[in-house]
Amino acid sequence: NQEPGLFRDSFYDIAKFRGDVESIPGAVTDDLSEVVYDVDNYDRENKQLILSCRRKNADFNVRLIKTYRFFNSMIAVKYEAVNIGGTEMNLGFVTSFNVALYCHQNVFKPTLSKKGITLEDKTKTITITADRPCDFTFRNIFNKSGRYISTLVYAIGRTGNLEPGKSCHISFEFSCH
Repeated sequence: NQEPGLFRDSFYDIAKFRGDVESIPGAVTDDLSEVVYDVDNYDRENKQLILSCRRKNADFNVRLIKTYRFFNSMIAVKYEAVNIGGTEMNLGFVTSFNVALYCHQNVFKPTLSKKGITLEDKTKTITITADRPCDFTFRNIFNKSGRYISTLVYAIGRTGNLEPGKSCHISFEFSCH
């Protein structure tokens, strides 16, 4: 599968995004999947990791801070996008999760809601939720013979009008039971 991983992040141009999965790649202005983040804090006792990166682009200057918290059956990630430039910005933010579950059919259908998505197979339930309304969508991935491989889930949000020096937050929880 060419798109593995959890919490793969990118910024997108709101004007180029039509609201469907197919328009996401063409709207992406900054793909953060290959970025090496700085480790700001690692607290083993409280199972917390804080990472950050700075991104400079013709359209925006932003610092992205990711705070991971680890639990037995859940990972929680809080994102903070800080406008470190001199002008107001209005960006979109996409986080993707690639989830592989058992599927005896060629189509896997998650259950969508405004605050999350639930994926179930015979043995487990995976739930991805956001702390505020967010657009969730998905795309099933198949091999060359048409057999189901995994489900790529996108959580799509917006920063809103973010003035210089201001920040916005969104949190996600990824649980497996």
